[in-house]
Amino acid sequence: MGKTLHVFCSKESLTIFNNSTIEGDTLLFNEKLTEGPLVKDVFSDLFWSKRYSYFENTYQISRVDYFDATIKPILQLEDVSDYS
Repeated sequence: MGKTLHVFCSKESLTIFNNSTIEGDTLLFNEKLTEGPLVKDVFSDLFWSKRYSYFENTYQISRVDYFDATIKPILQLEDVSDYS
């Protein structure tokens, strides 16, 4: 049986989980999909382009900072073969 991956969308929930006895790897998906533009093909180039622009124009978050906080962690999901 493969390992378990727990995906969280807030640092607060990740902290609570880390203080529990539940086993498994964790991933923080730090993306606010509740605001800003979305496209049907989630994680496509168009999706990321619109998200970059939105956070840059709305919150003055640079593309590099957005990449580091949001995209870089989920690149781990490119190979999930070790997870059940």
